[in-house]
Amino acid sequence: MIKATKGEVSAQSQAMPTQMSEGWIAVVGDFFNNRNMSSQEVQRRLHDLLMQR
Repeated sequence: MIKATKGEVSAQSQAMPTQMSEGWIAVVGDFFNNRNMSSQEVQRRLHDLLMQR
């Protein structure tokens, strides 16, 4: 699908499985809703999420 659209992905849900996409949205939502969460924490959580297979 990515190859067919010249590498363009209109949403993260097109580039990852549903469970991973939902996790991604949850982490980003947590970041915007929790003023105490650092960008480093978000990066770590997203990295951990993407490393799951």
